[in-house]
Amino acid sequence: MKIIHRYSVPILNTPTTHAFIGKIVHVACKTEDVVDFWVETDPEHNVSSTKRVFEIYPTGVEIPNDAQYIGTALSPSRSYVWNLYERLA
Repeated sequence: MKIIHRYSVPILNTPTTHAFIGKIVHVACKTEDVVDFWVETDPEHNVSSTKRVFEIYPTGVEIPNDAQYIGTALSPSRSYVWNLYERLA
């Protein structure tokens, strides 16, 4: 059996940490100031959650070398394009 959980990353200039195990399957914006992502996980898998660090980068800015691309989301007003990255360092 699988289950999907939603996590949010505020559009700030600071990293956001979430603890989970699973595969990120979708990225989207429900509001102008937050990017959400959905994680598919197996609740029967008996492994501790891993802390993972995420940041949002707008189009056209420098992105650190230790950041791995996760997905892109368009704001509801279609005024902004946000890119979700996971910091690996």
